[in-house]
Amino acid sequence: MNEEEKRDFNGEEPKDDLAQELEEIRSMFQRELNNPANDEADGQPIQEIDYDGSSEEDEEYTACECCNEKPVSKNHGEDYPYCDDCRELMKHYPLRKRGVVAIIAMILIFGLTVFYGMDNFEKTIDVLDAKILADEGKALSAISELYGYMSDKDNDSAKITELLVDSFCNAGYLSDAYQYIQNSFTAGELEKPSNKKYKEIAEITERFIATQQATEGIVYSAFRGADFDYDKLVAELDAIAESYIDEEKGIKHESILTDYYKYELMKIKDKDAKDQFDMLRAAEAGDETGIYHWIYLAPLCELSGILGETELAEEYFNRMMEKNSEDMLAYKAYANSFRYLETPDADAMIEICEKAEENAYNGDKSYYPILAIAYLIKEQGSLAYDTMQQYMSTYRYSVSDCNLYALCALYCGQTETYETMKATLEGSGYAMGETVEMYKNGEMSLAEVIADKRGDIG
Repeated sequence: MNEEEKRDFNGEEPKDDLAQELEEIRSMFQRELNNPANDEADGQPIQEIDYDGSSEEDEEYTACECCNEKPVSKNHGEDYPYCDDCRELMKHYPLRKRGVVAIIAMILIFGLTVFYGMDNFEKTIDVLDAKILADEGKALSAISELYGYMSDKDNDSAKITELLVDSFCNAGYLSDAYQYIQNSFTAGELEKPSNKKYKEIAEITERFIATQQATEGIVYSAFRGADFDYDKLVAELDAIAESYIDEEKGIKHESILTDYYKYELMKIKDKDAKDQFDMLRAAEAGDETGIYHWIYLAPLCELSGILGETELAEEYFNRMMEKNSEDMLAYKAYANSFRYLETPDADAMIEICEKAEENAYNGDKSYYPILAIAYLIKEQGSLAYDTMQQYMSTYRYSVSDCNLYALCALYCGQTETYETMKATLEGSGYAMGETVEMYKNGEMSLAEVIADKRGDIG
């Protein structure tokens, strides 16, 4: 081998074979020392030595604050609190301890938020429940759900205000709607465009209350059963409708209410059903906002049945259900519409009463009188009598209710109950109903009494 061939790749002079071999062994051994963690001999891992960094000569041992096992490293200052392994781990996960602290802080913040925001959370649940009830037409239940907020002057929930006012109006509680608006808004706030709806309801209610006060003296005695001059009272009601509550502002009395009172006078005087129907339709036409629906929809439903307009009766009933499916007057009116068919449909009446029971607010059983009539039609006298007995023991009853109870008593041979009802009526200035007396005397059949299209028994 010439000199050129013996030169190594580094350009150094060649060494003899022994020296070169020794040099290679030294280099390999040095590499082993430099990389002990990566070496394995014949597939066997190099034995790990358990060394804790201390010696017998160490006078003091301080554990790492992180793992609490290995000693702290003195390579980063006398007061360094962590071992080398934990230091390396922190390099890869620098938020380890701070992350724990952050999570704890988040839990605390969430807890405080829930604690101090519990009232708002409960209010949100109440509003959602009330909204569901209102969408189902359950106006009375929606009001009950939000009853606790009615006198809360600090209540700032626009949704609660909207649900309560709408539910009051749908249930026909205009005075309550008006009072709530007065408690919730100042005069200046009602002038804001965003509160136009509430201002309009307040103005309508003010007209209604003023008209009611102006007319109650005219119709009071007539509604109490006293004889009256029909034409005279109608003329007085018309005069009220044309007069002003506030002439300077051009605010007149509410004609819808005077039209309704005229209908009531027509009913007492047994005027033609079509004329009564037309009078109520005039009231309906004058109700541009629909806020007075609770005044005219029920009698229009019943009169539709009297006139043989069964589809129209159903239409009026459905409109009442949209506003307030807990209105027992709606069920009574619709059931009565089947009472006036050429062949009364008692099964349909009972089915409507069952629906009333399903939707009755707080167990309201004011539909019981029409249910008793359905039982009489089916000649189930004991059921009719028991139904009225339950009703009369728990509800404030009317003249018609007394007459119906007396009729049920006569049908079942309960003469003592008949005499009690007669005395009750006479004690209040009324006489037993003419049709009931005629049935007692054998001058009218039960079917004829029930078919009396004046509606009320008596």
